[in-house]
Amino acid sequence: MARINADGSLDPTFNPGVGPDNVVTTLAVGSDGKVVLGGFFTHVGGQARGSPARLNSDGSLDAGFADPALFGVNTVAVQADGKVIAGGSFY
Repeated sequence: MARINADGSLDPTFNPGVGPDNVVTTLAVGSDGKVVLGGFFTHVGGQARGSPARLNSDGSLDAGFADPALFGVNTVAVQADGKVIAGGSFY
């Protein structure tokens, strides 16, 4: 995973480490700059974390975001109030 600046260069301030251990099918960015990921992963940044997961604006795993473990998330959206909507074929 990487964040790209408006000029096309890599943003070195965004560092997700090893990132998710499997496919990311969707992502959404909240108004706070945090990134919600959905997909078919079971670990993010080397830590056990199901989908969806949330990254802080610097790319680190947001440990304060609960792990609902909805393996098979195909779409996510962040509402204005910060709540996350997820859709997919949950396993």
